Amino acid sequence: MSIENATISAKRMYEESEIPYCLVNMCANSARRIVAISPEDGEGMLILHKVLDGLYVTYTDYRQKGIDFGNTLIEYKDIIVMTHYISGNSYFTLENQKALAIRPGDIVIFGGTINFTNSVVNTERCKSVGLYCEYDVLLSSLKKLGIDTAELEKYWLFSSHNNEILANSDNIEFKAAAKKLAEYALSDNRFMLLPTALELLYCGIAGFRKTAVIKKPKPSAYYVEIVSQVKHFIDSDPVHCMSIEQLCFRFGLSQTYFRRIFKDCYGVSPYHYILHKRLDRSKELLTDSDMKIYEIAFSLGFASSSKFAEIFKKTFGFLPSEFRRDMLKE
Repeated sequence: MSIENATISAKRMYEESEIPYCLVNMCANSARRIVAISPEDGEGMLILHKVLDGLYVTYTDYRQKGIDFGNTLIEYKDIIVMTHYISGNSYFTLENQKALAIRPGDIVIFGGTINFTNSVVNTERCKSVGLYCEYDVLLSSLKKLGIDTAELEKYWLFSSHNNEILANSDNIEFKAAAKKLAEYALSDNRFMLLPTALELLYCGIAGFRKTAVIKKPKPSAYYVEIVSQVKHFIDSDPVHCMSIEQLCFRFGLSQTYFRRIFKDCYGVSPYHYILHKRLDRSKELLTDSDMKIYEIAFSLGFASSSKFAEIFKKTFGFLPSEFRRDMLKE
């Protein structure tokens, strides 16, 4: 039985209430652990489900401050990690001082052994769901259940040799399975966790070759940290934010490098990021204040009310006056 067929079979057994003893026993003994992030480390929680020996479902919803391991290497040996990042931006630093920036919608897949020197999650809250697998243990568990592991072994042969973290956002099937897995992890639906975890594992394996071709840039961790500081500075007051040139001068960055890393990390240019922050603020003012549209335009740094209206309509599909009128109706 393949991993794909095992997923279908496990679901059918659940739906028909014909769950065999081994599956009932596994569900009864599955561990669910909720870990609260301490105030000194951040805020939020991590949920860990052991659904099979060697196979864990992880769900995170937290803001974590930087973890500095100094010069010590933290090694994760012979593991498979498949994670869908639902919301929030984060990054982590690898052994070679390169950083992998993660943004909402990204899928991160890794199989092999990896060392971390530092791990950082931005000040915003991050949500993710996925799998953490101990390869040798998982392989043995799947074989005991009579599941054909050829596809898994083939994936492992490639990924452990390549030994690189891969990230993209194109695997629709993976995202659909991850959405269900998040629901079952939060509701502690242990009967559906196993088949859905196997489904996610299959989707990750099936799509890994495409992911391997699309390798995400890994800029210097030093500059990624500085760019995250710039973003935090922008977030603190996007309305009166400096120009890109002034920001780069303040933080000691070249404009070209800053623009490239910012887009790699957050999926949008710094100019458009600041613009959207101001437009979001304009929506609040149009809804909650009596300011005239031209007053809102000038208060947010637009050259004229006509330019503001043009950009607003291009972004949202309607004029500021139309937006305000619709809000008043509600």
